[in-house]
Amino acid sequence: MKHIGLCNRHEMYQNNGTPITGFIFPKDVAEPLNFKHHYGVAFDYLLRPGHANEITLYVTGLTPLLTATLLAAKAVGIETLKVMHFNRDTEKWVAQDVSALLTTKL
Repeated sequence: MKHIGLCNRHEMYQNNGTPITGFIFPKDVAEPLNFKHHYGVAFDYLLRPGHANEITLYVTGLTPLLTATLLAAKAVGIETLKVMHFNRDTEKWVAQDVSALLTTKL
């Protein structure tokens, strides 16, 4: 399972303390509503050599980037995708398995 961050806006650590060092998008996103561009960025990132078919994705906002990544993950054949959401009360990440979205016909 590959652990990656959606956007490099915050320092991120897995629940076991391991830092998240790979990000799909940079800290600053100039055009948050440029959906086609974001899809292309996510698609290209997910096709890079060494990426697994199982991804744990840490998110902190910017919904257009997340939806572009979900569509790209489906297009490149990712089989398992867990989206991690930060719980401010416990200061831990909580997993949401969205793998079913990758096999559902749109």
